[in-house]
Amino acid sequence: MKYLFVTFILSLTLCSTIHKDLNEFGKWKKFHGIFDKEFKQVGSEIELDAVSYEYDHSNNFLDVYKQFFIHSKDSTKFIDLDTYSLVLEKDQLGNLYSSGSGVDIKVQLVDKDSNSAITALFCGTNCYPETALWRNNSWLEIYGFELDDGNRFIPTMWKILTDNMLFSKYQIDKKIDKMPESYSENVRLKKVEFKK
Repeated sequence: MKYLFVTFILSLTLCSTIHKDLNEFGKWKKFHGIFDKEFKQVGSEIELDAVSYEYDHSNNFLDVYKQFFIHSKDSTKFIDLDTYSLVLEKDQLGNLYSSGSGVDIKVQLVDKDSNSAITALFCGTNCYPETALWRNNSWLEIYGFELDDGNRFIPTMWKILTDNMLFSKYQIDKKIDKMPESYSENVRLKKVEFKK
């Protein structure tokens, strides 16, 4: 009996540690119930047209959005998933809220030293990037959903190697009939009140 109790306590500890230590990819998969599914490359690898532009870095702008940037491991670059389409504001108490967003979504890859950015991913209503993870300083993954021709949502990973700007797309064999609950709103941007 004592052995069973100790085994039970150890398994509970292990489970809670695994959950606590999940990286952003693991949290995103767990949130959407994506288990034991393997992402497979769709299409061929392409080179991104990496045209850089000046990145808006005014203090007021950064103050509102910067806590949601996803920084590379060496902190020289970051991913901006929100500023292009999501309107964020502060109320009188300093709490963040959003009253809407644009239709188009642009994920920007920002170089902090040069204050320049490139478009890592641009979507209309056919894809929904929700979060990202740096595997190392030059290997970036963005996670979300893409709509197929039948308006079903497919879990999708967009991979970018920033040293040579190679872009590839990966999907799993799972199609969801209705819009999945938003990981962005419920987890990554949970400090924001979304006013419907």
